[in-house]
Amino acid sequence: MAQHRRALAIPAGRATLGLERGSDAFGWDNEFEQTVHDVPAFAIDRFKVTNGQYLEFVRAGGYDEPRHWSEADWAWRKESRIDHPRFWRDAPDGSWRWRSMFEDVSLVLDAPVYVSHAEASAFARWAGKALPSEDQFHRAAYGAPDGSERMYPWGSEPPASRHGNFDLVRWDPAPVDAHPAGDSAFGVSDLLGNGWEWTSTVFGPLPGFERFRSIPAIPPTSSTAGTT
Repeated sequence: MAQHRRALAIPAGRATLGLERGSDAFGWDNEFEQTVHDVPAFAIDRFKVTNGQYLEFVRAGGYDEPRHWSEADWAWRKESRIDHPRFWRDAPDGSWRWRSMFEDVSLVLDAPVYVSHAEASAFARWAGKALPSEDQFHRAAYGAPDGSERMYPWGSEPPASRHGNFDLVRWDPAPVDAHPAGDSAFGVSDLLGNGWEWTSTVFGPLPGFERFRSIPAIPPTSSTAGTT
């Protein structure tokens, strides 16, 4: 399990977010206009957080400590009566089970953990870390030491099963170290395939956003009008 905790240093560089308007690339309206950000140097874990790592948080009483949670996340946890990940089940013998796509199995300790943003944020605080920003994620995934940016973390070759868990080859997540061929230029694993990653960046439009005319605007309602 120790090998899954290794952090990698990512040098300062650029991160290109979104797509260039007028290009041939397909994109939704929220993916335009392209913007480039300068990203200061940072460190990021080589692998996704595993079930085994998250289990340590659970056993340490992380769900009972408000200091690990934001005020809103703590209120959500209490109201929803959440005291472990939704897909986990504590068995009568004291072990943990996991609801996979088709069966109930023993918790797979080296698979990536599946949790909400609130839980991921609480775990990060407990571990003395933080969720990466969207800029940091892109820098770790697509950046290269020479200052260039790649099409995919591993290069320009189209995604294949050796690069990650793609195209429903597996119904459930693979171990976090199962696809070394998919590592980024900086050695970070599983940045594409095998699960989504949470970031600390609030989802919102890129600079220059314009709604596609083919997508109708959603009129405000009494429950949403005036919110920010």
